[in-house]
Order: sequence, then structure tokens, then C-alpha cells
Amino acid sequence: MGAVLALLMALLLVRPATAADWSGPEELAAQVFILPAVIVTARDGSSTAVWTQDDADGRDRVFLRRITATGRMRPLVPVSDPEQSPAHYNVAVDDDGDAVVVWQAPADYPVQWQVFARRVSRTGGLGPVVRVSDGAETSTTPSVAVTRTGVATIVFDRHLQTPDDYDTVVRRFRLDSSLGMPTSLPWAYVGAQPVSSRSGHVAFVLSPTVDGRAFVARVDPDGDVHARRLSADLPGDDGIAAVDLDRQGNAYAVVSRADGSRAWVRVWRSNGRLQPARPVTPRGEEVDWVHVRTDLAGDTTVLWGDYRESRASYSLRARSWSGDRLGPVARLGRMDGAELPCCAELPSWSIDVDDDGDGVLAWEVASPELPDVVIRTRVVRRDGSFGRPRDLGTGEAPVVAVAPGGAARLTAWSDVQDDTQLLLWTRR
Repeated sequence: MGAVLALLMALLLVRPATAADWSGPEELAAQVFILPAVIVTARDGSSTAVWTQDDADGRDRVFLRRITATGRMRPLVPVSDPEQSPAHYNVAVDDDGDAVVVWQAPADYPVQWQVFARRVSRTGGLGPVVRVSDGAETSTTPSVAVTRTGVATIVFDRHLQTPDDYDTVVRRFRLDSSLGMPTSLPWAYVGAQPVSSRSGHVAFVLSPTVDGRAFVARVDPDGDVHARRLSADLPGDDGIAAVDLDRQGNAYAVVSRADGSRAWVRVWRSNGRLQPARPVTPRGEEVDWVHVRTDLAGDTTVLWGDYRESRASYSLRARSWSGDRLGPVARLGRMDGAELPCCAELPSWSIDVDDDGDGVLAWEVASPELPDVVIRTRVVRRDGSFGRPRDLGTGEAPVVAVAPGGAARLTAWSDVQDDTQLLLWTRR
């Protein structure tokens, strides 16, 4: 009887969401071979998703689809050239939904990969495909942030003459699809994920570098690049770090210790002042991964995964951070574990918030009690609290995008009967 009850409970846990605030899933795309999507939302409420799949002639390409503010799906737009066989891809949008897409594609020996970018207007108009990297150098793992006016900052890894000779390159991608001069920064094991501010600033972290340090880099509206080490005054080598920006371009960062024993938060003001660090994780937790999301006023949600060898999975933790106040530690539940965001893989958790700090957290849950990996969500509230867990159904690699006012869209990758799908849920 106990086994039957356990099976019934498991089946109930993976039923699709039926509450009024979530609708879906809808099919964003379906094919025999398809990779997970990246989705972002503009201030007008529209969303833009990109992924790779085969075109009608069997050629692997980056595709884009726009979802209007009312939920209508626009036609698919092939973005990369037909012969490129792209990999690692990313997208960002301006206030009106005009997009910049970046990806890497194979190159002729001895160069292995090159980085490309293309503008796609909100109506589907295509700009030229632009090679962002140097044609004589292997370059990988591009990512992009776009300011509200449409100026893009592209960050990627560059591999030079020897396997140990890497760096991180920053380039501006202007409205006319021309490129600014490259700026070189230290290379980090985890690819940079830039974010933009209403002020026109862009920021990202480089962590950990080869010598065990973590930096936050900030690009000013005029294109000047500055970098600051996050933890020169803290003990031990640096581990994983994350950053987000408020409306003025102040950077709110979290950095963990390399041995996973602690994490700290601190603010790097837009005027260059680095405020004192504060421990954010309790002693005794094993901090495996960190993430941060900030609203326009600087109220911040800090996330980390607590993993201990005696456990079968990660335990997801969160804490609010507002000025000098740290809220209580929220124990959000079990998760499958965080993959590194590289090589077209996506993390197994995602969080996004609107201007006021309201948003959605989503993550993967896998356990012996569940027949499949499940996408679990919780509402993020501006006061630092979280709503009750809500399971949307089976899927992997969830990505959340939240619009002003709190409306959210979530994509996830699903493998059903030898076909792969990209699914889309909407929360109004």
C-alpha cells in the first residue's frame, strides 16, 4: 500500500500546472535534434528566444522566435548563415525588443572557432552577419548585453598561441553593426554573462581566474572598461561569483570561496567605491554555485546551491539583501545540480525579477521518487519572501524572463519519444 501511495504522489507532482497564473506548455519548437533556448523579455512585454536546430535542408542554424506581449508567436527567423554549424549562442534585447544574437561557429584549421553577431529587429529584419573575433585566433563562448538604446557589449574567450594563453575580450557592437576596439581582460574558467543597467552600464564577473581570483568588470556608457577584484581583502582563493546592476549602474556582487565554505556580498558603486564585504551564507554550508538578481533600487536576491557529499542532490538556498540588511536564509528545496554555463549548456536554475523585485525562480528537480526531471517554480516577492513551490511538468534547462509588472515566460527543453521540444509557459 505504501508503494502505491508513493507512486500516486509522484504522478501528482509531475502533472502540468493548472493554476490561473500559469498557462502552458505551448510548443515553441520541435524537431528530432534541438538544443535548449535562451529567452529574454523587453520592457514592452515581448519576449525573444533563440536556440539551434536543423533547417529544412538539414543544416544546423541559430533560430529566433519573438513572442508578442499578448502571447502571439511570430514566425521563426533563421539567424546564422546556412554553412556555419553554430554552437554556444546568446541573445539580448533593447527596450523595444530589437535583438542582438551572438554565437560561435567552426573555423578553418588552425583556428577552431570564431564568434559572430547579428542584429534582428522586432519585426524580423536582419542586419549583416558580423565576425566579432579576430580571424587568426580561436574564440569561443560569446555572450551579450544590450542597453535600453540598443548598444551591445559582447564578451567572449580568446585562445592565443599556447593552451595556457587565454584571455577574455570585450567589444562594443554599435547600432550600425560596426565594432569597437577589443579590450582584453583576464580569462576565467566560467564564461562571462554580462547584464545591463538603465544607466547604460554593463557588468559581468570573471571567476575564477587561473590564479584563483574573481573580478567584476563594468563597461561605462561611453565604452570605457574597468575591472576590480572582488575579494582582495578576504581570506582564501576565490570561487564562483555573480553580479547584477541597479538603475544607476551600481554593481551588486556575490563571491564564494574556492573551497565552498563561505560566500560574501558587496557593492561596487558606479563612482568606483568598493563597499565592505559581508558574509551571506551560514557557516557549515557547502556553497557550490552562486547567483544574484537586483531590482532598479538595488534590492537583491542572492541564491546558492548547498551540496554535501552525504546528500544525493543540491539544496537550493536564497537570501534577500537590501542596503545594510540581510534577510533570513530561505531553504527553497532540492534541485538537480548546477551545470557550468558553457558549450551550449544552460544552468539547471534560473531567476529573473522586474523593476520592483517581483519575479520567478525556476529549477530542475530529480529524485528517485519522480519518474522524470521536473521544472519547479516559486514566485519571488519584493520583500525577500517566496511563494509556494509550483511544478510545471517535465523538462530540463529552464530559463525565466520577467517583464515590467511581473509577467513571466519560461522555456524548458523536453525529450519525448525520440523527439525534442522547446516548451513555453506563461505567467500573467
